[in-house]
Amino acid sequence: MNFRSIEKKCMGLYGKEVGKRLSDAMKKIGRKDFCVATSWSEHEISISRSCIYRGRIFKLTSDYNSLMMPDGEIREIDSLTYLDISKYLPKSPKIRGGKHIHRHCFSDISLNL
Repeated sequence: MNFRSIEKKCMGLYGKEVGKRLSDAMKKIGRKDFCVATSWSEHEISISRSCIYRGRIFKLTSDYNSLMMPDGEIREIDSLTYLDISKYLPKSPKIRGGKHIHRHCFSDISLNL
């Protein structure tokens, strides 16, 4: 993961303070061996098993310290394990016509901000 590009993208989209908090949360999740990408709002992130897999949108709490799991449970990011998150993620790679299509995080890491 290119966390520097993600931080730039988040700050560009949501301003310095919110962008920094969002990118810090994304870094924590990414360091658990996931591919992370921005989503539709400043309180959502897309998480995938790796850059070639489809992601799933997770909501963040307003303090950016916890994730809302798909079953409704709110869990602190620091306490989550790989298995806690991966059980909710798609197991299919992003393939079209037998070839891998662009990376899950492509729009976040390919920026020239």
